[in-house]
Amino acid sequence: MPEEAARVASVPTQNAVAYDFYLRALAFSNRANDQYALTRVLAPQAIDLLQQAIAQDPKFALADAVLGQVHMLQYFFAPDRTDERLAAAKAAADRSLALQPDLGEGHFALALYWYWGFREYAHANAELDLARKTLHHNYMVEQIGAAIARREGKWDQALEGLHRAREFDPRNSSPAFEVGQTYAQLRRYSESDQAYARAAELSPEPALSQLRRAQNTVAWKGDLAPLRATLQGLAPASDAYRANQSAFFELEWLSRDFAAAARVAEESDAATWTFSRGNSVLPRKLRLARAYGAMGNTDKAKMLYTEVHAEYQAAVRERPGDWDRHLALGLSAAGLGLKDEAIAEGRRTVQMLPITRDAFAGPEYLVYLAQTYLSVGENAQAIDVLEQVMSIPAGLSLSSAILKLDPTWDPLRTDARFKRLLELDPSTTPHG
Repeated sequence: MPEEAARVASVPTQNAVAYDFYLRALAFSNRANDQYALTRVLAPQAIDLLQQAIAQDPKFALADAVLGQVHMLQYFFAPDRTDERLAAAKAAADRSLALQPDLGEGHFALALYWYWGFREYAHANAELDLARKTLHHNYMVEQIGAAIARREGKWDQALEGLHRAREFDPRNSSPAFEVGQTYAQLRRYSESDQAYARAAELSPEPALSQLRRAQNTVAWKGDLAPLRATLQGLAPASDAYRANQSAFFELEWLSRDFAAAARVAEESDAATWTFSRGNSVLPRKLRLARAYGAMGNTDKAKMLYTEVHAEYQAAVRERPGDWDRHLALGLSAAGLGLKDEAIAEGRRTVQMLPITRDAFAGPEYLVYLAQTYLSVGENAQAIDVLEQVMSIPAGLSLSSAILKLDPTWDPLRTDARFKRLLELDPSTTPHG
């Protein structure tokens, strides 16, 4: 019968064991996609199961396509920003398309490779167009297209794409979450609050959306109470608790409890932290060094800055195109008082990922440049950069409320230009 033939042809593998491994892997990868703070825990399990599926059936194209996607999740969100991870993702996607050239999931994997791996938006969009030919009304394809538009500073197009993604899968929390991220960047904090709340309602694991909503309230109103309550609500032994140590640090830092911030950083087992609202990947030791410095323990701070500086001198040589490694090198140099090197690396980081290349993540690196200037005594240049950031969509990284709270900016409190930044109303800040 034609219907039966079509059904059999649509089954991605005839190997029941391979299919079982694949389905078990999806449980981990889908959860990582919903809760990307957990990627470091979940993605390796998905990768292992997918590799077992492919070992059972080397012609299982869909398993290879999803493997390529999960490698990119691991690259971007674990984060494992290495050339080896990129190569593994590309190889898996290429294998899937060699087996099945029209496989939408394979083209989607390549879209993630070009987008997350290289910010090569034209290549990524071309792969998304190919993916759409077979993945009709797929929310993730639309969502990634919207995310690319957001990186290009096409804010209205990004929101339109996210609304389409939400229409394609109304019960999925991810599009609502990304709407929240987009409105937050535009400093439309009230609308962001509503979107995060909707995402939390839809998600089977609402921790990430609840956390972002609380952080949105910090940027919007300078109120730390919701953030403290949200973090206190995480079970200490849970994956979500371990995955959000940088948010615990942020809370204690903004609360000016530097000893508590140091304890958070001391107790974490992660080598690197992704800043809780951005894309940067920095060594945990840098945060710990800052906490020690704020406590007045300059010896411990210097020891850590020295360790990071030596490590990232080597890391930059190994991967010179990685802006996060240059950022870590520059911040550690600033901590050691190496003024010229710190400024050079801070500027290099911004040149490597300017807002013209990435309007979504780029502003975060400008904030770090301002921090670097301040650390080496160049207060006027720090304020120049802060003024720039406050004039563009950058609400995830900086707001008047954050400037008021964050002890980083204490040396600027008496400066008239800085005081004017504190008086800006989010509703009057340019939205892009």
